[in-house]
Amino acid sequence: MNYGTFEATIDHGVTITFPSKPDESVRSMLKANGFRWNRSSWWRQRVAGAADFIAALERKMNPKRGPDAPCWNCGDPNGYFRHRGAAAPVWCDACNKAVLDAEQANRHPVDGLNDRKQPTPCGGPTASLFPACCD
Repeated sequence: MNYGTFEATIDHGVTITFPSKPDESVRSMLKANGFRWNRSSWWRQRVAGAADFIAALERKMNPKRGPDAPCWNCGDPNGYFRHRGAAAPVWCDACNKAVLDAEQANRHPVDGLNDRKQPTPCGGPTASLFPACCD
């Protein structure tokens, strides 16, 4: 897939190709995530987490990129994909912060549901239950 500043392919490994030599911070990011230089491209065998890494690399290479879509929870037009596995939600910064804070405290953002081990992200019919991120 072509991301403008680089091209990425996921098949039996992950291959990332740049039109020219990337700067040191990008090369360090690639190396820290298991990529190695292979004649004409960066490559790693492990496919797990590749989509998340490619998205992070794309954000680093294109920092002025606009929002992805409206927040799925509150409708704020400045929503971004939050990489949480295969079902990546689109949340604004406020909703994302509320969910991350709840996860760090190992509790659900709704009082009375603190016995849950995995907090449920806000959104859909439960949006009114998440006052911290739905304001």
